[in-house]
Formats: sequence, structure tokens, C-alpha cells
Amino acid sequence: MDRCWCGIVVLAAIMSSTTMAADSPSTTPQPASEPAPLPPTDAAPLLLRSEREVSAPLATGAPLRGYSQQAFHRGLLPLTDFLEHLAVAEEMDVRRVTVALPEDSAPSSSAVLSALQPRRAALRVAVRQMEAFRQPAAANWHADLLLGKYVLAQAEEEAARFAGDPVKVDQATRSQSSLAIEHYQRRVFDARILGHASLPEVTRAVSFLNIDPTQKRRTLRQAVGTTQRWNAVGSGIGRTDRVLESQLQVTMWDAETRTTKPNDAILRRGLVDADRLSSQLFAKQQEYYTHGTATLADLSRAWQTRRQVHLLADWVDAPLPTSSPSSHARELRELTGIAESVHDRRGRHASDVEYVRVLRSLHATDFPHRRDISSRQ
Repeated sequence: MDRCWCGIVVLAAIMSSTTMAADSPSTTPQPASEPAPLPPTDAAPLLLRSEREVSAPLATGAPLRGYSQQAFHRGLLPLTDFLEHLAVAEEMDVRRVTVALPEDSAPSSSAVLSALQPRRAALRVAVRQMEAFRQPAAANWHADLLLGKYVLAQAEEEAARFAGDPVKVDQATRSQSSLAIEHYQRRVFDARILGHASLPEVTRAVSFLNIDPTQKRRTLRQAVGTTQRWNAVGSGIGRTDRVLESQLQVTMWDAETRTTKPNDAILRRGLVDADRLSSQLFAKQQEYYTHGTATLADLSRAWQTRRQVHLLADWVDAPLPTSSPSSHARELRELTGIAESVHDRRGRHASDVEYVRVLRSLHATDFPHRRDISSRQ
């Protein structure tokens, strides 16, 4: 295979799910039953690895799912973070069935379906748990439930397409459409009436709607302006990292290919801008982390966002600055060192550390057509 590709994550959804250290406590529901058991205690081993690991077989996403399910079921991991972890764990499992294939070969549908199954199962459990919570007065509960159902419908559609089942594809597609509308309406209600939903959450809800792309971009631009005004008056919700995140959403929207004949110059400029903004975001989160106002999750999300930019640039053959891969690899080493320094693995820490380990493992096989830069430095 010329390029190893498991799909571009919707960056607007990732970026708008940022959970700051200064935010209010998670409102994820408490479990109605016993949580899933943790993986073995050695499932989150040391992250600093030798070059030999680059060519070693990929591990599975099971440990990350296990730790994340445990934290989510205990109300320690917000739904948006949980969804990120499940997506990366699935990417690891899909990568396992593709990375060892001969060049230009495609994995069997059954192998891909097997790799997709664990995430769908975890999403079903999460949705059932949130439904059982039945607390309409809990902040964001109803909107998060609808988000969980929407992502589950996406996963069901993906699996149905691989299985060649047009009936289920149609059912899942229609379900997504109705859930997207419900989710948007609830986020707007929570924002305007209850004051619970944040601007990024409303923006993410808009991104799911089946509406004119120009209207979506207008919404993203308005979010940038609003966040910048908050920043100008010194408001915490307009912190510099939030401004960078809102700007990054717009640049990625401009960079994503939506036509059969994209403008190469616009595409490359958008990706170069996104690469620069995501690097600035990582640096800013590092600064906040040293002051205790950002988390390992914030750093990981920033690095993963830049990784998605690099994957997209590679996929569409839009070259980034020559120094960018080295810079991105250096950021990964810094992120790895921070994760390795987390010795207390209680709470959500185990899932956050394992998330970094999975990102590092994926990065080692992101670009099989060129040598991994990070292993040479």
C-alpha cells in the first residue's frame, strides 16, 4: 500500500471537545452496573521504546478501550474524550489488519469488520448506560446521549458498508440525519436557556447537520470572531488555546477536499496553515501544562490534531514545510516524556497514558512509504 490510511477524523468534532483543567467537573453519568474490568496491569507499559518497536507487530486497541471504559463508567472521563479514545483504539485495530499486507493489497471485509466490532460494542454499552441514567436535569446529559447515539449510528453505517448491506446503510444514514438535528436543537437549548453548552459544543453540533457547507463555514468563522472578542476582554473562555482551536477548525474546513477537482493551491495553503496552528496549539498547551492549567489530554489532543493534518496532507499529496515532520516527531517525544512522568495511574490517568502509547505506536507506521523520522532522532 502506498499510504497507510484509516480515515480522517472529523477535526471540528475533535477540536470542539476540548476539556480544560479549569472547566467544571465532568457530568458523565455514574454507572448503573459494574464497570468493565481493567486490562492487565502491564497494559500501559513504559512509553519510551527502542527503534526495534517500530518494526514490531502492532498491539491491539483493547487496553485503551478497557482503561477508557473503566474511567467513563465511573464518571471520570467525559463522553467526548471517551469517543476520541475509542476512535484511536479502533484505528489501531484496523491498522493491524492493513500494515502487514503486501503493497497494493486490501484487507478482507471480514477482517475489517472484526476490527470495527469492539468500538461499536463499547458505544452500545455507553449509550445504554446514559439512557439508564435518566437525569434530565443533569447538565448536558440529554445532548451527550444524543451525541453518543449519533456516533453509534455512524459506526453502524461504516460497518454496514463494509458488510455490503444497503438496507442497514440506509437505516443508519437516516438515523444520523434525525439525531444530528435533535443534537443541534438540544445544544442550542442548553446554551441559550440553561447556559450549559459551550460555543465549541454548539459549533460541533452544526458540523453534523446536512446543510450548505458555506453556512457551516460561516458558523465556524463566527465562532472565531466571538472567541477572539472573549480573548480581548480577558475571559477564560477566550483563552489563547481556544482561539487557536477555533481558527484551526476554519483552516481544516478550507483544506478538506469537497469537490472532485479541488484547488491545489487553496488545499496546500489550508494544510500549511493548519499545521502551523496545530503546532502553536501544542506549544501553548505545554505552557499551560507547566502551570497546571492544561491536562495531558489537552496535549494529546493537540498532537493528534497535527497528526491528522499530516495524514491528510500525505493522502492528497500536498507537501508541508520540510521541517514539519521533524517538529512533529519532536513534539511526540515531548508528549511521551510527559506521559511517562505520570506515575499515579488512578482515575482517568491510565487511559490518558495509554492513549499516548497508542498514538506513538500508530505514528511509527503512519507513513510506510518513508522511514519513520522519530526513530532516527
